[in-house]
Amino acid sequence: MPRTTLNDRARKQRIRAREYNKLRRQMIKLESITDAQIATLKKIEAVMEKGQLPTTQDIPDWEALREMGVIRLDGDQVILTSVGGDVLDAEEA
Repeated sequence: MPRTTLNDRARKQRIRAREYNKLRRQMIKLESITDAQIATLKKIEAVMEKGQLPTTQDIPDWEALREMGVIRLDGDQVILTSVGGDVLDAEEA
């Protein structure tokens, strides 16, 4: 049975609005990325190429990078996301 009642439509609209606002906040943070944070991303990429994963203790500002969506956590290990790779590619070009 399709969920097309007015309450369901309103709920879905609220969910889409939250997702849009979250993405908008993330993009604003990405636009203001600093050179130090880009250097940190390069450091993470270099460590990952060696076959190791850095931990949150190795990265001083991992919370800000996580809010930007450029890294994700797996336990206490830091993993570069595709958005982080795109940021590094844009900086190299």
